[in-house]
Amino acid sequence: MESIQSQVMGIIASALLLERTQLSITDSFEDDLGADYLDLLDIVITIEDRFIIDITNDQLLKMQTVNDCINCVEYVLMDCE
Repeated sequence: MESIQSQVMGIIASALLLERTQLSITDSFEDDLGADYLDLLDIVITIEDRFIIDITNDQLLKMQTVNDCINCVEYVLMDCE
């Protein structure tokens, strides 16, 4: 089974048309990856569908880096248990 980190990074890479090897968990969506709000929204919708979770607007707005996104997914999944 693929780890949460691996799955989230795969979703991000796919949404931004990047190879997974081009991503680092420290990458900033805006500064390093050139992603805008709509890109991030698309990523979050895909994550919500994949993991069957709900990410709030507040959580979305706090996602600045790939690691923020991974941590958010892990937090929401733990909160659902």
